[in-house]
Amino acid sequence: MANPQCENGYIRFASELWEAICRIRIPGEARQVFDFIARKTYGFNKKEDAISLSQFVNATGMRKPDICQELKRLKSMNLITQKANEIANIYSINKNFQSWKPLPKKQTFPKKQMTITQKANESLPKKLPTIDNIQKTLLQKTIKTYCPNSDEVRLSELLLNKILERRPTYKKPNIQNWCKDTDKMIRIDKRNPVEIEKIINWCQNDSFWQNNILSMDKLRKQYDQLALKMEEKSYGQAGRSKQPTTQETGKPSKYANLECEIINTDDTGTTETV
Repeated sequence: MANPQCENGYIRFASELWEAICRIRIPGEARQVFDFIARKTYGFNKKEDAISLSQFVNATGMRKPDICQELKRLKSMNLITQKANEIANIYSINKNFQSWKPLPKKQTFPKKQMTITQKANESLPKKLPTIDNIQKTLLQKTIKTYCPNSDEVRLSELLLNKILERRPTYKKPNIQNWCKDTDKMIRIDKRNPVEIEKIINWCQNDSFWQNNILSMDKLRKQYDQLALKMEEKSYGQAGRSKQPTTQETGKPSKYANLECEIINTDDTGTTETV
Protein backbone atom coordinates (compact mmCIF):
# COMPACT_ATOMS: atom_id res chain seq x y z
CA MET A 1 0.00 0.00 0.00
CA ALA A 2 1.41 3.36 -1.06
CA ASN A 3 1.88 5.88 1.72
CA PRO A 4 3.60 9.00 0.38
CA GLN A 5 4.85 11.56 2.91
CA CYS A 6 6.06 15.13 2.46
CA GLU A 7 9.17 14.19 4.46
CA ASN A 8 10.25 12.16 1.41
CA GLY A 9 10.04 15.19 -0.88
CA TYR A 10 7.42 17.54 -2.28
CA ILE A 11 6.96 20.11 -5.04
CA ARG A 12 6.48 23.76 -4.15
CA PHE A 13 4.03 25.58 -6.40
CA ALA A 14 2.78 29.12 -6.10
CA SER A 15 -0.97 28.97 -5.48
CA GLU A 16 -1.65 31.51 -8.23
CA LEU A 17 0.31 29.43 -10.72
CA TRP A 18 -1.41 26.20 -9.69
CA GLU A 19 -4.84 27.81 -10.07
CA ALA A 20 -3.86 28.91 -13.58
CA ILE A 21 -2.86 25.32 -14.40
CA CYS A 22 -6.26 24.13 -13.18
CA ARG A 23 -8.03 26.56 -15.49
CA ILE A 24 -6.21 25.64 -18.71
CA ARG A 25 -7.04 22.46 -20.63
CA ILE A 26 -3.94 20.32 -21.28
CA PRO A 27 -4.33 17.00 -23.20
CA GLY A 28 -3.49 13.83 -21.27
CA GLU A 29 -0.05 12.95 -22.63
CA ALA A 30 0.98 16.60 -22.82
CA ARG A 31 0.00 16.92 -19.13
CA GLN A 32 2.25 13.95 -18.29
CA VAL A 33 5.22 15.68 -19.92
CA PHE A 34 4.34 18.99 -18.25
CA ASP A 35 4.12 17.39 -14.80
CA PHE A 36 7.49 15.69 -15.23
CA ILE A 37 9.13 19.01 -16.14
CA ALA A 38 7.59 20.46 -12.98
CA ARG A 39 8.97 17.53 -10.99
CA LYS A 40 12.51 18.00 -12.40
CA THR A 41 12.51 21.77 -11.80
CA TYR A 42 10.32 22.82 -8.87
CA GLY A 43 10.72 19.40 -7.27
CA PHE A 44 14.43 20.13 -6.86
CA ASN A 45 13.98 23.85 -6.13
CA LYS A 46 15.27 24.76 -9.63
CA LYS A 47 13.83 27.09 -12.26
CA GLU A 48 15.12 24.98 -15.17
CA ASP A 49 16.79 21.64 -15.79
CA ALA A 50 18.45 19.69 -18.59
CA ILE A 51 16.19 16.71 -19.33
CA SER A 52 16.99 14.02 -21.89
CA LEU A 53 14.41 12.07 -23.86
CA SER A 54 15.37 8.87 -22.06
CA GLN A 55 14.40 10.52 -18.75
CA PHE A 56 10.99 11.42 -20.20
CA VAL A 57 10.57 7.82 -21.39
CA ASN A 58 11.44 6.32 -17.99
CA ALA A 59 9.17 8.73 -16.11
CA THR A 60 6.09 8.70 -18.37
CA GLY A 61 6.33 5.34 -20.16
CA MET A 62 5.69 7.10 -23.47
CA ARG A 63 7.57 6.61 -26.74
CA LYS A 64 10.16 9.14 -27.85
CA PRO A 65 8.19 10.28 -30.96
CA ASP A 66 5.11 10.89 -28.77
CA ILE A 67 7.17 12.82 -26.24
CA CYS A 68 8.62 15.05 -28.96
CA GLN A 69 5.12 15.71 -30.27
CA GLU A 70 3.78 16.67 -26.83
CA LEU A 71 6.79 18.90 -26.13
CA LYS A 72 6.01 20.71 -29.37
CA ARG A 73 2.37 21.07 -28.27
CA LEU A 74 3.38 22.50 -24.88
CA LYS A 75 5.70 25.01 -26.55
CA SER A 76 2.94 26.08 -28.96
CA MET A 77 0.70 26.68 -25.93
CA ASN A 78 3.55 28.71 -24.40
CA LEU A 79 3.43 26.59 -21.24
CA ILE A 80 7.15 25.72 -21.26
CA THR A 81 10.39 27.11 -22.61
CA GLN A 82 13.19 25.15 -24.22
CA LYS A 83 16.86 25.97 -24.67
CA ALA A 84 19.33 23.97 -26.74
CA ASN A 85 22.26 22.33 -24.94
CA GLU A 86 25.08 20.00 -26.01
CA ILE A 87 24.06 17.29 -23.53
CA ALA A 88 20.28 17.69 -23.32
CA ASN A 89 17.70 20.40 -23.91
CA ILE A 90 16.98 22.67 -20.94
CA TYR A 91 13.29 22.98 -20.01
CA SER A 92 11.45 25.29 -17.65
CA ILE A 93 7.85 26.21 -16.88
CA ASN A 94 6.68 29.60 -18.13
CA LYS A 95 5.31 31.28 -15.01
CA ASN A 96 3.74 34.09 -17.01
CA PHE A 97 0.40 32.32 -17.27
CA GLN A 98 -1.18 35.36 -18.94
CA SER A 99 0.82 34.48 -22.08
CA TRP A 100 -0.45 30.89 -22.18
CA LYS A 101 -2.48 29.90 -25.23
CA PRO A 102 -5.28 27.47 -24.35
CA LEU A 103 -6.50 24.91 -26.84
CA PRO A 104 -9.94 25.49 -28.37
CA LYS A 105 -12.72 23.65 -26.61
CA LYS A 106 -14.17 20.61 -28.31
CA GLN A 107 -17.67 21.07 -29.62
CA THR A 108 -20.17 18.47 -28.50
CA PHE A 109 -23.39 17.78 -30.35
CA PRO A 110 -26.49 16.19 -28.85
CA LYS A 111 -26.96 12.57 -29.75
CA LYS A 112 -29.91 11.61 -31.87
CA GLN A 113 -32.50 9.56 -30.06
CA MET A 114 -33.41 6.39 -31.85
CA THR A 115 -36.22 3.98 -31.08
CA ILE A 116 -35.42 0.33 -31.70
CA THR A 117 -38.09 -2.28 -32.07
CA GLN A 118 -36.92 -5.72 -31.03
CA LYS A 119 -37.90 -8.59 -33.27
CA ALA A 120 -37.61 -12.28 -32.75
CA ASN A 121 -34.88 -14.02 -34.74
CA GLU A 122 -33.34 -10.74 -35.87
CA SER A 123 -30.99 -11.05 -38.80
CA LEU A 124 -27.43 -9.89 -38.45
CA PRO A 125 -26.78 -6.33 -39.66
CA LYS A 126 -25.27 -5.96 -43.07
CA LYS A 127 -21.58 -5.26 -43.21
CA LEU A 128 -21.09 -1.56 -43.72
CA PRO A 129 -18.73 -0.55 -46.52
CA THR A 130 -15.32 0.64 -45.38
CA ILE A 131 -12.59 2.52 -47.23
CA ASP A 132 -10.57 -0.69 -47.68
CA ASN A 133 -13.58 -2.59 -49.04
CA ILE A 134 -14.49 0.23 -51.43
CA GLN A 135 -10.92 0.52 -52.74
CA LYS A 136 -10.70 -3.25 -53.17
CA THR A 137 -14.01 -3.31 -55.07
CA LEU A 138 -12.95 -0.45 -57.34
CA LEU A 139 -9.61 -2.13 -58.00
CA GLN A 140 -11.30 -5.38 -58.97
CA LYS A 141 -13.60 -3.52 -61.35
CA THR A 142 -10.78 -1.62 -63.02
CA ILE A 143 -8.60 -4.70 -63.70
CA LYS A 144 -8.89 -5.50 -67.40
CA THR A 145 -8.58 -9.05 -68.70
CA TYR A 146 -7.58 -9.55 -72.34
CA CYS A 147 -9.31 -12.21 -74.46
CA PRO A 148 -7.18 -15.09 -75.81
CA ASN A 149 -7.98 -14.14 -79.42
CA SER A 150 -7.09 -10.45 -79.01
CA ASP A 151 -4.09 -8.80 -80.65
CA GLU A 152 -2.63 -8.09 -77.21
CA VAL A 153 -2.56 -11.76 -76.21
CA ARG A 154 -1.49 -12.96 -79.67
CA LEU A 155 1.50 -10.61 -79.90
CA SER A 156 2.55 -11.20 -76.29
CA GLU A 157 2.46 -14.96 -76.75
CA LEU A 158 4.39 -14.63 -80.02
CA LEU A 159 7.29 -12.93 -78.24
CA LEU A 160 7.16 -15.44 -75.39
CA ASN A 161 7.22 -18.42 -77.77
CA LYS A 162 10.18 -16.95 -79.65
CA ILE A 163 12.08 -16.66 -76.37
CA LEU A 164 11.11 -20.18 -75.28
CA GLU A 165 12.43 -21.59 -78.56
CA ARG A 166 15.90 -20.35 -77.63
CA ARG A 167 15.63 -20.95 -73.89
CA PRO A 168 12.96 -23.44 -72.77
CA THR A 169 13.76 -22.77 -69.08
CA TYR A 170 12.85 -19.09 -69.38
CA LYS A 171 10.57 -18.11 -66.51
CA LYS A 172 7.10 -17.60 -67.93
CA PRO A 173 5.65 -14.18 -67.08
CA ASN A 174 2.08 -13.17 -66.49
CA ILE A 175 0.78 -12.77 -70.03
CA GLN A 176 -1.90 -10.35 -68.86
CA ASN A 177 0.84 -8.00 -67.61
CA TRP A 178 2.59 -8.20 -70.97
CA CYS A 179 -0.77 -7.49 -72.65
CA LYS A 180 -0.99 -4.19 -70.77
CA ASP A 181 2.21 -2.99 -72.47
CA THR A 182 0.98 -4.31 -75.82
CA ASP A 183 -2.30 -2.47 -75.32
CA LYS A 184 -0.40 0.75 -74.60
CA MET A 185 1.60 0.32 -77.81
CA ILE A 186 -1.57 -0.07 -79.87
CA ARG A 187 -3.87 2.34 -78.05
CA ILE A 188 -1.53 5.10 -76.82
CA ASP A 189 1.52 4.85 -79.10
CA LYS A 190 -0.70 4.17 -82.17
CA ARG A 191 1.43 1.21 -83.32
CA ASN A 192 0.10 -1.09 -86.03
CA PRO A 193 -0.30 -4.70 -84.82
CA VAL A 194 1.02 -5.98 -88.16
CA GLU A 195 4.19 -3.93 -87.77
CA ILE A 196 4.56 -5.05 -84.15
CA GLU A 197 4.45 -8.66 -85.30
CA LYS A 198 7.13 -8.00 -87.93
CA ILE A 199 9.40 -6.31 -85.39
CA ILE A 200 8.98 -9.19 -82.93
CA ASN A 201 9.96 -11.74 -85.57
CA TRP A 202 12.89 -9.61 -86.74
CA CYS A 203 14.37 -8.77 -83.34
CA GLN A 204 14.14 -12.38 -82.15
CA ASN A 205 16.15 -13.47 -85.22
CA ASP A 206 18.77 -10.77 -84.70
CA SER A 207 21.83 -11.96 -82.74
CA PHE A 208 22.03 -8.71 -80.76
CA TRP A 209 18.42 -7.73 -80.11
CA GLN A 210 17.12 -11.21 -79.29
CA ASN A 211 18.91 -11.11 -75.93
CA ASN A 212 17.83 -7.54 -75.17
CA ILE A 213 14.13 -7.73 -75.96
CA LEU A 214 12.76 -10.18 -73.39
CA SER A 215 9.46 -8.50 -72.55
CA MET A 216 6.77 -6.38 -74.14
CA ASP A 217 7.74 -3.48 -71.90
CA LYS A 218 11.28 -3.56 -73.31
CA LEU A 219 9.89 -3.86 -76.82
CA ARG A 220 7.76 -0.76 -76.28
CA LYS A 221 10.72 1.28 -75.00
CA GLN A 222 12.98 0.27 -77.92
CA TYR A 223 10.25 0.22 -80.55
CA ASP A 224 11.40 3.13 -82.73
CA GLN A 225 15.03 2.03 -82.64
CA LEU A 226 14.05 -1.53 -83.59
CA ALA A 227 11.87 -0.29 -86.45
CA LEU A 228 14.69 1.84 -87.86
CA LYS A 229 17.20 -1.01 -87.59
CA MET A 230 14.80 -3.42 -89.27
CA GLU A 231 14.17 -1.01 -92.16
CA GLU A 232 17.88 -0.25 -92.50
CA LYS A 233 18.81 -3.90 -92.84
CA SER A 234 15.92 -4.65 -95.19
CA TYR A 235 17.01 -1.81 -97.51
CA GLY A 236 20.60 -3.06 -97.42
CA GLN A 237 19.59 -6.57 -98.39
CA ALA A 238 17.41 -5.25 -101.24
CA GLY A 239 20.34 -3.21 -102.61
CA ARG A 240 22.73 -6.12 -102.52
CA SER A 241 20.28 -8.47 -104.21
CA LYS A 242 20.02 -6.20 -107.29
CA GLN A 243 23.23 -6.83 -109.34
CA PRO A 244 23.89 -4.73 -112.52
CA THR A 245 23.87 -6.70 -115.82
CA THR A 246 26.28 -6.35 -118.77
CA GLN A 247 23.76 -4.41 -120.82
CA GLU A 248 23.07 -1.98 -117.93
CA THR A 249 26.75 -1.18 -117.28
CA GLY A 250 27.97 -1.33 -120.89
CA LYS A 251 30.96 -3.39 -119.78
CA PRO A 252 31.77 -6.85 -121.16
CA SER A 253 30.85 -9.68 -118.94
CA LYS A 254 33.67 -11.62 -117.34
CA TYR A 255 32.35 -14.69 -119.18
CA ALA A 256 32.43 -13.06 -122.64
CA ASN A 257 35.87 -14.37 -123.60
CA LEU A 258 35.23 -17.89 -122.45
CA GLU A 259 34.63 -20.47 -125.08
CA CYS A 260 31.51 -22.45 -124.87
CA GLU A 261 32.27 -25.99 -125.71
CA ILE A 262 29.44 -28.04 -126.95
CA ILE A 263 30.19 -31.65 -127.30
CA ASN A 264 28.14 -33.53 -129.81
CA THR A 265 28.88 -37.12 -130.07
CA ASP A 266 27.72 -38.86 -133.23
CA ASP A 267 27.99 -42.36 -134.35
CA THR A 268 31.64 -41.83 -135.43
CA GLY A 269 32.69 -40.52 -131.97
CA THR A 270 33.75 -37.02 -133.18
CA THR A 271 33.11 -33.77 -131.21
CA GLU A 272 32.51 -30.16 -132.21
CA THR A 273 33.69 -27.04 -130.37
CA VAL A 274 31.66 -23.84 -130.80
